[in-house]
Amino acid sequence: MLIKSPALRPILLLPLLLGLTLTDPSNAQEPTVERLFDDGLEAFAPDTLRLSRLELRDPHLFTQVIICADVTAGFNDQIDANINSDADGDSFLDASPLLLMEPFAPPLEGRLAQVGGVCTAPAATAVCMPTGTAPARPFEPRETALCRAALPGTVSGYAPPVPSIVGPCFTDAPQSAQQSLNGLVLQLQQATIAGSYTPAAPDRIELGLLRGFVREIDADQILIPPDVPLIGGQPLSALLPGGAGNCAAGDDRDVLNGEAGWWFYFLIEAERVTVAPE
Repeated sequence: MLIKSPALRPILLLPLLLGLTLTDPSNAQEPTVERLFDDGLEAFAPDTLRLSRLELRDPHLFTQVIICADVTAGFNDQIDANINSDADGDSFLDASPLLLMEPFAPPLEGRLAQVGGVCTAPAATAVCMPTGTAPARPFEPRETALCRAALPGTVSGYAPPVPSIVGPCFTDAPQSAQQSLNGLVLQLQQATIAGSYTPAAPDRIELGLLRGFVREIDADQILIPPDVPLIGGQPLSALLPGGAGNCAAGDDRDVLNGEAGWWFYFLIEAERVTVAPE
């Protein structure tokens, strides 16, 4: 397993462009996304996709279990169980993150929003109802080339690696956002989502990437729910290499806008679902 250098590595930030575009922090190959028709006044009648996979790829989580152990696989297993099962037997899946897209029709551009939802079990025939609200933001397609990938110098060589999303694909502009998982709410800076379109599976995102920066001062305040095996009750930062009290030998921290923290990278998959009538 490869571990990044103990020294913090500053990320070289491109200036934030004023006007119609937002610029991604580090990768000149990635697209900028125009903020046209983004005043929140237009009607939004999206297709609904349910995230069927949400897997942390980088950074990894470590805790002391006799020895210093990588517990990322178990953490991901719990996310998968929450998303795809009905453990409490109430006929609803335990967690249902939704992606609203208008339109989900490559190669058109449009708007998207990430919200929570309630979906019936089992996952294969889920009928869903969005339960949260979020401002719709623009996304743009790319027929070829790169949509999103790991930013240079921000990953640690863990296996499996952070995926690169290439055309035909879509992506949105980086912004602040929240991401809920396993009872945690992550405050993501420069969050962005990207996904590939697959002609053979027109109702699915076969491969996607959700990334965002979590500041160390925020990770210090996020407590793992006490019922989570092995790591319950600890602050999130204590599980991340470089965080106070973490047992890993290396330091996975990065720097964004002068603040220490970690770039989080999640592999995602999603599929279109039926929406319950109101």
